[in-house]
Amino acid sequence: MVKFRTKYIFHIEVMKMKQLLFLLIILSNNMLFAQSSWVELSDSQQKLLLPFESQWDSLDKSSQNKLLANTDKWLNMTPLEKRQSQQKLNRFKQLPLAEQQKIKNKIKRYEQLSPAVRRHLKKIHRKFKQLPPEQRRKLRKKYQQLSPEQKHKLRKKYRQLSPEQRKRAIRRLNQKTKR
Repeated sequence: MVKFRTKYIFHIEVMKMKQLLFLLIILSNNMLFAQSSWVELSDSQQKLLLPFESQWDSLDKSSQNKLLANTDKWLNMTPLEKRQSQQKLNRFKQLPLAEQQKIKNKIKRYEQLSPAVRRHLKKIHRKFKQLPPEQRRKLRKKYQQLSPEQKHKLRKKYRQLSPEQRKRAIRRLNQKTKR
């Protein structure tokens, strides 16, 4: 009986240790992702985030995490990718403010979509990008020639299709544009 009790107590102690270890791991991961002060950032991160230096410590953790994630993304880009990103930013800055706001709203709407919908949209975009350039131009031109009402009806109709019906519609559209 004493032997069983000792094993039982030992087992409980091991479980407590595992729980404590689990909590420590979670807390340490949170600390890795959320830098609490400016001085904890690496030199390269500080250099890129310099415009935020004065307000860094007052930013909420999610804002800090987003900025850090994008900073790390930038630091891991190739020179070509950096140049392309810079060109996109310059084109964006040259747009009228109304157009910039329109783009920002589209990005916000996209961020609010579920991960499944985002994956689906990315898949469609990849398929579109794989089409030959001439075929993409034809599709864009056809779409741009539609009236706003026709575009709305087309989007509404597409949303109502099942995944299989969508695939068939895209195949038919691809066949038509090849001609």
